[in-house]
Amino acid sequence: MEALGTGSSFLPNAEDRLGIAAELDVKTKPLIGLELKGSASCHPDTSTGDMIVEMKCKWSSYEVAFTEKLNADKTIGAEITVKDNIAKGLKIAFDTAFSLSTGKNGSEFGGSIYQKVADNLETAVSLLWTAGSISTRFGVAAKYQLDSNTSINAKVNNEGLVGLDYSQTLQPGKII
Repeated sequence: MEALGTGSSFLPNAEDRLGIAAELDVKTKPLIGLELKGSASCHPDTSTGDMIVEMKCKWSSYEVAFTEKLNADKTIGAEITVKDNIAKGLKIAFDTAFSLSTGKNGSEFGGSIYQKVADNLETAVSLLWTAGSISTRFGVAAKYQLDSNTSINAKVNNEGLVGLDYSQTLQPGKII
């Protein structure tokens, strides 16, 4: 459940809601440089659920990673990230998604920038534009690591959605 370590995935969006949810995350590393993850979630209050299968290949000597994702909603995504090659603490990502059933034909364009400012401070900015629309959506977020087990996250977007998060690691794999 790393909120910030996955780039800008912790940025707020219009779908962020409060409610009850059940979640299962599974991770394995069968080979050096290869990571497989699966997650499933269920939201009883809205009678919805989701499933994601993810494969990540890392070339640690170059700080380059390729990630491919498959979602239950028939969305295929790919992300290429380059970390610390241009400037120390800078992470650049190219993230794309393709859905077989929407018929939107590439109408959304966006990007994000993530930077680890210090050992205990991470920031990110995200920008999204939809073709045929005059509005642009954006969000900013930060994570401050208080100590090795405790962190605070804050995020806000242009729609005024604000999120604050306090995370405490009780023991490896158990976070509240």
